[in-house]
Amino acid sequence: MLTRDQMLTKAEGAKRASFLRVLAVLMVLMLSSLFTYVVTVNLQRPGGAFPVRFHYTVEVWIKRAGTSEWEFLTRTHNVFTKIGQDWVRDALGSAPASDVAKYISLSAGNGSAPTADWVLLPTPELTGTLARHAGTYTATGTGSWTIEWTFTSDATVTIVDTGLHWAASGSGNMIAAAALSPTASLASGDSLKITWSNSVS
Repeated sequence: MLTRDQMLTKAEGAKRASFLRVLAVLMVLMLSSLFTYVVTVNLQRPGGAFPVRFHYTVEVWIKRAGTSEWEFLTRTHNVFTKIGQDWVRDALGSAPASDVAKYISLSAGNGSAPTADWVLLPTPELTGTLARHAGTYTATGTGSWTIEWTFTSDATVTIVDTGLHWAASGSGNMIAAAALSPTASLASGDSLKITWSNSVS
């Protein structure tokens, strides 16, 4: 026969077990609701997938005329233009462009910071040896690559902006743009290395 203390201990154990069962059920319900919410939000996106994100940075180096050493200038993030977003959309889902985004442009700028509405670098886009040029493509890992070119200046000029294009000339083909900070002041004979580092995730 159980004593009074034993009966109380047994009752307390039963209450504790009941409480733990209720707590477990509540946790399952909460996790289930969270999972349902995540799936529902995901399915509301086109194609039921999480958005593809593109990332662009520019790294700039300068080698002064008559020297053999490169000086690091800056590394900066860029603005992914609206026409660039549409270009990526069409390349992935509809009609790929006739060329790839490999052309690097330079500009002396006009004091305006890059925005997503840009379709071309501010006038004047530089010409001569600093004119828009097809860069060298290098795969650097899963979903990442670089486009790089080294320009040699034929004049004294300050580079303020750079762009990445899918055409060798003209407007309306710039996928991204960046403002250099600090700007790149070049003399004739100086070299400017621009490396666009790109990735998709």
